[in-house]
Amino acid sequence: MIFTVVGVQGTSNRRPWPTFGAMSSFGKNILSSAIGSTLGLLVAGTVLIFIFVGVLVGGLVGALADADPMAGADIDLEEANILKVTLNAPIVERGGNDVPFSFGLGGLEPNMQVGLNQILDAFERAAEDDQIEGVLLNVADVSVQPAMMEDLRAGLEILQDSNKFIVAWSESMSQRALHFNSAADEVYLHPQGGMTLNGLRSQSMFYPGMFEKLGIDVTVVRGPDNTYKSAVEPFLRKDFSAANREQLTALLEGFWLDMSTDVETARNLEEGTLDDLANRLAIRGPQDAVDAGLVDGLLYEDELMSLLEEKLDGDEPELISLSEYTLAERFLGGVEALTAALEEMEEEEDEDEDENTVAGLPPEEYKIEEIDKLREERMDLYEDKEKILQFINDLEVQRK
Repeated sequence: MIFTVVGVQGTSNRRPWPTFGAMSSFGKNILSSAIGSTLGLLVAGTVLIFIFVGVLVGGLVGALADADPMAGADIDLEEANILKVTLNAPIVERGGNDVPFSFGLGGLEPNMQVGLNQILDAFERAAEDDQIEGVLLNVADVSVQPAMMEDLRAGLEILQDSNKFIVAWSESMSQRALHFNSAADEVYLHPQGGMTLNGLRSQSMFYPGMFEKLGIDVTVVRGPDNTYKSAVEPFLRKDFSAANREQLTALLEGFWLDMSTDVETARNLEEGTLDDLANRLAIRGPQDAVDAGLVDGLLYEDELMSLLEEKLDGDEPELISLSEYTLAERFLGGVEALTAALEEMEEEEDEDEDENTVAGLPPEEYKIEEIDKLREERMDLYEDKEKILQFINDLEVQRK
């Protein structure tokens, strides 16, 4: 028998299988590119993972820090002499009993809001606080319903009645900020800032044109005598009805009358001044606001600090924010008593329940009643004893 394999090997013209050493340059390039790409993806993925983890950890740390408005506050609470009001959060009618500002991840605070009752309560406390000598309004805009604006301005009058000076200063001012700031004793604007004064308007989206293009039919149930019920008009019309335009005009004229009257009275301007300024769009720059009498002058921030120092008879201005002041007032008045009560609670936890009972109340109810008696307000956010003690310790450190 003849082994064909031998004959084929001897006479075949086929090339042997290539080894790595004999691989063409093209193959080497393909292989090296594949290896390089794989390694690059691994390195890039590792770097991205580290970046993601770093951002996540940083965001969590920032959120935890923001959870305590007093965290990192570089201020001696007992030296604070000026209450700084910014109102950079939406104002609702009533806030909760906890910290007046919520917190979000990494300092982003989409749900941040403050209650009108909390602001007015802080104003009343500051009016009776001999340590607070004045108020700085650093308000560029006020996210508040028109009906609440009168209450805010009335709160400033309480401070003025207690002989606290009120200075308003901002880099820019919206119409609502002007309305609020005009209640101050003095109003200033940044030399490179601006002011908006162009009146009020109302606008709405109308959808029938879109519905026609999309082939959508809309059925609205509406009574025959609902001429001024305009909530469904955007689904039925392509413009304002005469009745809706009438009621919106009356509403806006009422808002504008209240605002213009308040500002003109506070700034000692003639009646109709704001109407004239808005109709002519006369406020185009900071100096225009000064010339119109809407502000008292233009100040840079260092000049503002010098003005405040002068009002403090040479003392250095120590500003405390509204949220810091709210928390400080909540605890500093009775820190020693509250601390003693909490330490006593810790000791009583090891005793029998009968010994802990006071006036027939269980221990838990006794604790809550004692805290309410000492502070005269609910402390829902700080029911946990360790959190209260830690918070007090932080305040004590800042007081030293």
